[in-house]
Amino acid sequence: MRKPEGFTRGTFIATMLAIAILATVALGGCARAGARPLIDRAFALIYPELSARILKEFGDGQRGRGPEDKYLPLPFSSSPPNINSKEIYIASPAIAAAIESQIGQTGARVVSLLGDASALPSVDWDSAWAYRQMGLIAGYRAAAIRTSSPPDSRASILFSRGIGRTDAELEAFERGFDEGARAAGIQNSVIDSAEAPGNAEPGAPKSRFLKVFDVDSMGLHGDRLEQTLAACAQMLQSSPGPSVIVVAAGSLGALEKTLQTQGEVIADMRGLGQGISQKRLLAAVGENIGAFVEATGQLVRELHEGKPAPKVTLVRPTLYLAGEARRALKAAQP
Repeated sequence: MRKPEGFTRGTFIATMLAIAILATVALGGCARAGARPLIDRAFALIYPELSARILKEFGDGQRGRGPEDKYLPLPFSSSPPNINSKEIYIASPAIAAAIESQIGQTGARVVSLLGDASALPSVDWDSAWAYRQMGLIAGYRAAAIRTSSPPDSRASILFSRGIGRTDAELEAFERGFDEGARAAGIQNSVIDSAEAPGNAEPGAPKSRFLKVFDVDSMGLHGDRLEQTLAACAQMLQSSPGPSVIVVAAGSLGALEKTLQTQGEVIADMRGLGQGISQKRLLAAVGENIGAFVEATGQLVRELHEGKPAPKVTLVRPTLYLAGEARRALKAAQP
């Protein structure tokens, strides 16, 4: 068969590539159809990268808005956004709560980000999994250090409740810690909590293998940041100093103070900001933005197609591991 005049192999390849690119763009647009982000400024301040990616991927409803008002103020400066049943909304937890009455009246479909709104499908981090991994690493490393160092060396965790840091995560960490310690040869990794004066268990040992500095239970004065830094100071000034320290308190200041010590440090870095180096950390939990956005898109597609949505879609955070942490986790895994 004779080729059309001017047709070459290079022309054919270029044409096919152009068609493939156009098809990909068209399919991507369909996948995101009908989704409108509603993100408040406080959420965007804590999770800037996640918020920016959500707007980028699902931002059709943000067209025409300037950079200064792409995130919504709370309380609303005027009237709340107009919610209707024709669109699917992706809302930060505070926005979801603020428009709850409209959702009920209109039957609107809303996906809550990192939210625990009982009536809404949500995308959230699998934080219990992440805290178990941190516990396994911390328990194994603390036990390994204890077998080759003074017998009173121990581990500490600074814990303050927030998004992804609930009682369930603390319990998952403690279970993981016990499993990791057992894998390294310590069969009784007794856990102790730093509590308000007078709340300690009578006759409790003064020194235990893992000490939990639970900011919410310590009866400290000041606002949340002041309480967290005060608890951090108590942890770092305790004697003997912890050989392994876990920072799970939503405070960059507490993490920076902890990194000035000689202990091995594990941290939950979600919500602490961008550009923080993991080089000085034994292990860290971070935001798995790509997987989170993909899971959000899948949930939006299911709602768009009228499929029943799961109550909660869990996404595993990113786990950063130094060499010792990687070996510890491998040894501690059942």
